Amino acid sequence: MNPLFATDALYCTARRPSVTRHLVPDRNGHRFVRAVGDLHHDLEEEASDLEWSELIGRAVAARWRSVIDPVPFSSPDSVTADLLKPLPELTAPLFGSLDTFREELLREMMDARTALLSSNNRARRDALMECVEVGDPESTCVVIGNHRTAVSLGSWLASSSHPRPVLSPREYLHQARGTWDFAVLMGPVSWLGASLVTASRADETVIIQPDWIRDDDEFHGLFAPEVRPTRPITVKVRSVAIPAVEENRPVPSPAPEPEAHPATGRAEWEPIPAGELTSEIDWSAIIRRTRAFDPDDELEMGTETVHRVSARLVLLGGDRAAWLPEEGHAVRRLLPNAPEGERIVSLPLAELAPGMFLLLRANGEGQAVPRRVTDTHLGSKRSEVRRLQADWKARLDRALKSEGPDDLKRRVRNQGAITVNPAYWLTEDCLRPQRDQDFLALLRALGAPEPARYVEAGKFLRSAHSRAAHSLARALEGEAEARDLTQLRVEGHQALALPEFPETAEMVAFQVLAISPDPKSVPSSIVRRPLRVQGTPWLV
Repeated sequence: MNPLFATDALYCTARRPSVTRHLVPDRNGHRFVRAVGDLHHDLEEEASDLEWSELIGRAVAARWRSVIDPVPFSSPDSVTADLLKPLPELTAPLFGSLDTFREELLREMMDARTALLSSNNRARRDALMECVEVGDPESTCVVIGNHRTAVSLGSWLASSSHPRPVLSPREYLHQARGTWDFAVLMGPVSWLGASLVTASRADETVIIQPDWIRDDDEFHGLFAPEVRPTRPITVKVRSVAIPAVEENRPVPSPAPEPEAHPATGRAEWEPIPAGELTSEIDWSAIIRRTRAFDPDDELEMGTETVHRVSARLVLLGGDRAAWLPEEGHAVRRLLPNAPEGERIVSLPLAELAPGMFLLLRANGEGQAVPRRVTDTHLGSKRSEVRRLQADWKARLDRALKSEGPDDLKRRVRNQGAITVNPAYWLTEDCLRPQRDQDFLALLRALGAPEPARYVEAGKFLRSAHSRAAHSLARALEGEAEARDLTQLRVEGHQALALPEFPETAEMVAFQVLAISPDPKSVPSSIVRRPLRVQGTPWLV
């Protein structure tokens, strides 16, 4: 369907809700947000330095997550508490080595953290529970913009004997889910998207956010009023202040003062616009911290002439991530709750969403296929194909040792090659250069007789390798069909292996945590290969 008609259909089937914003008193949260902002502002570019990066990363993530997360900090389900609790250990080495002003800012952030934890998130918890308890359990949902927080909130509600669907904005707006009597939106509408109120799927909507965040009171639909047949959409939000609850404050909060704060120039207790606090994942930080399993990836990442594709980074369970090509591809999706034999389906990448499970080879597609399996697919040509492969690789090894990589690259380019990466071509993972043009240029530079024979043998080897990889993948998928997948549901990842082929790369089932919005140009050799994500679980 045309996107404009789809949007019009969404508006036409939407409810016209009563929208109320519940403003939760959150003095300790406000103090922490300001303290983090002041320290971050003072650090500027130093915030990415090694000694500060995890501390500031965790604090910034806790700052925006605390706005939307109603789970009590004392609960094991609280992801915000998981961010806040390690901060003392990270700050301890810094005290005594900073100038007076910066040390005061750091100490204020830590005092604010202590005060925030002492509140146990009672005000936000009570505001949510009041809404949840009055609504029909069968027709009440909670909408939250962060997948990890949504999972923790759903778990906590279930353990509190108030199980309710906790949806992402995308899930909430999906027409297949139908409509609701009551929806609770956690956090500012400008974070979640105006369509949650202009195209609401509920008769009554309550927005829960801290009283110190300033957000719009009026939201407009996509179409102008004069556009027909679409009806003009304008939603006005009515704000209701919730009375404050008594809080324990082991660390006194400063009294409201009219003076401007030295770091920001804003009055100490002035409301903060929602747009100044980001709830977006810091994808640049995640990309900086990704490392491939295979060190050969580093060779290709540093080569300007490698074949590149447009791909999005997908954050996975188990502290992993993978680049997935943007267009024209599908992934193998795993449905853990489906009957055996129906668990694995093909899914277009455009339909991949957080919360789904997918299957990836541990070292990428076609990697670590045992030589003996490939040889069975070579048949009677095995000896000749393997002899020619060993010959050109031996020639390449001698040339690299005798003249060095730079001179060899220059000679190969002079023979007409486009991509030249002899160090990678020499590795066991490389069957032959990707392009025939590059392979022929290499063979001519190496003085190989009858280069066309080597090229044809390389094509046959690559085809056999692909068939072997396909057969192993199907066998590994059979493991996923029959295996108990409890570990996958609990930990977000689970490895699957074939005992008869211990040298085969595992297939791993991963839960999708987040998908980067912007594609990047990356070497094709690292696409679909799980990467380590070092020290960034707090970013999502």
